[in-house]
Amino acid sequence: HFKADIRPSGQNSPHCQGECSRYSPPAMNSPGPEGVSRDSHGDLMLPIPMFFQGGNGAAAPGAAPGGDLMMSLLLPIGMIVIFYFLLIRPQNQRMKKHRAMIAAMKKGDTVVTQGGIIGRVFKITDDEVTIDTGEGGKLRIVRGMIVDVKNRADQPANDVKEG
Repeated sequence: HFKADIRPSGQNSPHCQGECSRYSPPAMNSPGPEGVSRDSHGDLMLPIPMFFQGGNGAAAPGAAPGGDLMMSLLLPIGMIVIFYFLLIRPQNQRMKKHRAMIAAMKKGDTVVTQGGIIGRVFKITDDEVTIDTGEGGKLRIVRGMIVDVKNRADQPANDVKEG
């Protein structure tokens, strides 16, 4: 543990020899963990902040002036691309398929609602569907709450004998 040497910015602490202009703890002579170095103020320089700081801040001779900007934008742009292909695009495709399924629904189709109710389409309006749940039970539901549509032609007959 160390005590911070807090002096106004005009007064230099003994460890800086006139090069410090900020509050800083005295430099520690002990090396950091393996692979971690310390800067001139004794602060630990971890690999991740060093990546974003671009080293010591001085441009290498002959380096392009916008090179640091390109490297700093590479990570956020890469994350946006990954989010698009893993989250946004598949969700848009699912929504497009669901809209097409709802639009293709017709009278007589068997539907499953979001609440798990299974019924046969009795009547269709612009934003509502009336389904017959069997034994005279009819329910009016919003079209968006239908999660699956099974057409009459898609259902195999149970009484067909092979042979």
